[in-house]
Amino acid sequence: MNIGYIVSTNIDYMDITVPKLINSFTSTERVHVFVGKSRVNYNYRIGEGPIYHYVQYGAYEHTALIGAVEFSLPYDAVFLLHDTCEVGPNFEQLVKDGASDNDMTVIWNAMCGFGLYKLSLLHRIKPYLDGLKDCDKHTAMVQEGQIFRSKMGTASVYPNDSYINKGTQDIYGTGKHRLIEYYGAVDLYKYKANYGNTTPDNYIVRI
Repeated sequence: MNIGYIVSTNIDYMDITVPKLINSFTSTERVHVFVGKSRVNYNYRIGEGPIYHYVQYGAYEHTALIGAVEFSLPYDAVFLLHDTCEVGPNFEQLVKDGASDNDMTVIWNAMCGFGLYKLSLLHRIKPYLDGLKDCDKHTAMVQEGQIFRSKMGTASVYPNDSYINKGTQDIYGTGKHRLIEYYGAVDLYKYKANYGNTTPDNYIVRI
């Protein structure tokens, strides 16, 4: 299966979060970073590094899923990441080895929307994805994993699915402690700022 890796970020804080994620990849030629809320639409790439797609809409975690369809990425499937992630050395191999023939293969019941999505599925659900453009943070968080939960396509879970809470740390040196979540099925770390928040007033972006 031909797999790409898509990252959702925002023009206001990409410089803080994205470098740590990009530097954790062993190879970035298949990485596409979708930068929401840009003033203009444009793409750029340096050498064989990641491709940055600047788009004028924003949909928080969903920006890259929307962009994967709009830019017709040349893969069979794409794995969704947030900018506030870091991948371990076994990430890409585990993503490939655990991929199923289903429309999506997710981790931890699609927590944060993490998973591998076939492009054919994303094209089929384009109206749903387009409806998330310029959504607020509360809507974005409620919709995380909704493609899986609502059974918009066939689905399975990665083998050896696991979750470990590794405590909190000021990952980005901004004074804000984040919860470190580790998903062993694909050797993935997520640095979560909004952990423990359950009301709409708390669904804000904290870098």
